[in-house]
Amino acid sequence: FSLRVIMFLLLWRWFVVLGHMPQTSSHYPIVEGDSSSYFILSQNLLHNHVYSLSASPPFIHESFRLPGYPFFLYFFQLLGFPLVFIMFIQMALSSGTVVLTYLLGKKFLSGKSAYLAALLLCIEPTTLFFSTFVGSETVFIFALLLGIYLFLRKGGNSVRVFLLALAGGMLFGFAILTRVIAQFLPPFLLIAYIALYRKELRPYATSIAHMAIFCAGIILVLAPWSLRNHSLYGVFDISSTPYVNFAQYNLPLFYAYSHNVSLEEAYAIYNAPFISSSTTPVSSLVNKPIFQKQISDTLRGHLFSYLYFHVIKT
Repeated sequence: FSLRVIMFLLLWRWFVVLGHMPQTSSHYPIVEGDSSSYFILSQNLLHNHVYSLSASPPFIHESFRLPGYPFFLYFFQLLGFPLVFIMFIQMALSSGTVVLTYLLGKKFLSGKSAYLAALLLCIEPTTLFFSTFVGSETVFIFALLLGIYLFLRKGGNSVRVFLLALAGGMLFGFAILTRVIAQFLPPFLLIAYIALYRKELRPYATSIAHMAIFCAGIILVLAPWSLRNHSLYGVFDISSTPYVNFAQYNLPLFYAYSHNVSLEEAYAIYNAPFISSSTTPVSSLVNKPIFQKQISDTLRGHLFSYLYFHVIKT
């Protein structure tokens, strides 16, 4: 925690006190890109009670940025805490991630390995840096690791173990609502649980219940947001992020490579279906059918070529 505070104070002195303000850091601890989007979303929640990136009415509903981190900012701003104080809370969570890394390592590896892993994470530069400004990485990793830690805890009476599994699932669900990539991890986590406790799975009914409760915790957190998107867009997806990243970034790269054209030309081709719409953001879940068609048309007959490109060429 001390290392993170020192990093924050140094950056604060450089950007704010001394006035070395590149455009991207002119509102430190808010920077350009994702950081400013998260802050705008939290401000619209606080002042306009709507989840939107629009600066003024009419507010267009957001379906690309997930709500986990903006709600984290919103909650503490609702309580009256200034943004700088929220960054100190974030730095404390980052320090908690180091502790969780040690506890997980000690439980499944060894005390020496756990200490080394925690030490490396403690001084790892990007982890230190990301914990000092508005960004979802720190909260995501803390929620993810705490969810995993609670799920993998065994021992004691069944009720306590089940409650920990439920809490772990809910934290994991919050992690998914912070960074959508986590939605692909639960199956691997269940496999890890079976592998780690393969000699302690009996009675099987208890182990199955443990895993089912963990999954139920995830669903409890995701369901309201999924239903919100269904009511707005007619789909149960929690975010358009996977479609946008794949159809608007990965596929143009592949198209440029496979057709020997410039990347700018490839981007223009994949952006063409959205030019006629001036009000609906490209990243909206409204455009899911267009993204799906782009993916289908590009990969039909070229799946293995794309897999080679994705795995080898990139």
